[in-house]
Amino acid sequence: MLGKLDTLLEKLEIEADTDTIENISNTDIDYETVKQELSKYVEIIINNVQKDNFSKIDENNYALTLNEIQSCNILKQILAQMKTSTLFKEENMQKQIDSIIQELNSATPTEAEFLKVVVNKNGTITITIENESTIVMQKIGSNLTITFTVEGTEFTVTLTKQESGNVISYNANVSAYVAESDGNVNISFGAQYTDIETEKTKENYTLEIAIEQEDDELSYSYNVDLNKTFKEDISIDNLDSNNSVTLNDLDKTYIETLMTAITAQIQSINRNQMKTLGLEETQNPLIYATPLGFYIQMTQQAMNQSQNAMSSLEKDQFNAMFISYQGLQSGGAVKALMTYVTQSNLANTDKLISVNGITDQMALSNLREQINTSSKYNVSVAINPETGFVNAITISY
Repeated sequence: MLGKLDTLLEKLEIEADTDTIENISNTDIDYETVKQELSKYVEIIINNVQKDNFSKIDENNYALTLNEIQSCNILKQILAQMKTSTLFKEENMQKQIDSIIQELNSATPTEAEFLKVVVNKNGTITITIENESTIVMQKIGSNLTITFTVEGTEFTVTLTKQESGNVISYNANVSAYVAESDGNVNISFGAQYTDIETEKTKENYTLEIAIEQEDDELSYSYNVDLNKTFKEDISIDNLDSNNSVTLNDLDKTYIETLMTAITAQIQSINRNQMKTLGLEETQNPLIYATPLGFYIQMTQQAMNQSQNAMSSLEKDQFNAMFISYQGLQSGGAVKALMTYVTQSNLANTDKLISVNGITDQMALSNLREQINTSSKYNVSVAINPETGFVNAITISY
């Protein structure tokens, strides 16, 4: 049972399709259900594959080939099965399945080769679609490599595991080559554990990102070392009034002071870490990936630039966060929007944004609580013609 995901996502300020979440939340999905569903798809494929579809290329390679007609029929039967499954009963999923089936019914497949699967005795599997797109899966020892090639773009995923004495290492590498722009992207994540079976374990995590395009090159590298000591007996302190605080119970002045202190500390640590890497503090791509990061970004804009000095581009950046919510939105999205409005108003007192004519923080909080995550709302955004900044948002049911 997945539980009420919409409540969790709302607490985490994550925007999602609440209609889909509600249906998933009320559906029992377990391993056996998925296993039974997959077995039905496999049975459909087996029933549609004939002896003539198999061939021997040489002593080491065997092939399964399907033409367009066979592939189309298999896909339509699988989609028909999906429509009856509890896994895909959500309305949007049903509409998407119907749309694909409609396209397949209007298509005119031929006997031309569509799908070819070649299996080598060494374990390599090569899947070719319409003689254009290719998927190659190869397992050597504990290493698994999957390569996708689509219209000049190549993606390679490599998963490795190595054991040496008391050291276990895992590595995941994703690389992409785009022929059109002659660019490469490489992302590598590694985890190494030493003395994992003892009370004292050493952990090392690395993340490397490299982007190359023509004469430009950008790379980031993160390395984290951790030492952990495991004990048989542990004690956990309960959260109570002596060691925790509820921000909702505090007044506006206290919260503003606290947020200012937290922001200053985060900026100081980020500045020092980026300086160690030889980068500017604004070059860290991770610091603005959260609502708190957005608050920091708004605070920096307010501290470093006055309203009149901001360029047109900077105004667009400020406005984009709010304009992106314009139109028909889910209740969860509207709640996320109101959170960003609150953060922006705290950081930019000279650029307050009203929601349905309200700017008071407590009143905005009360309005946010009235939003129903399972409902849809119309959102309109207004820009002050004198300043060029968003200054009013209207939410209607």
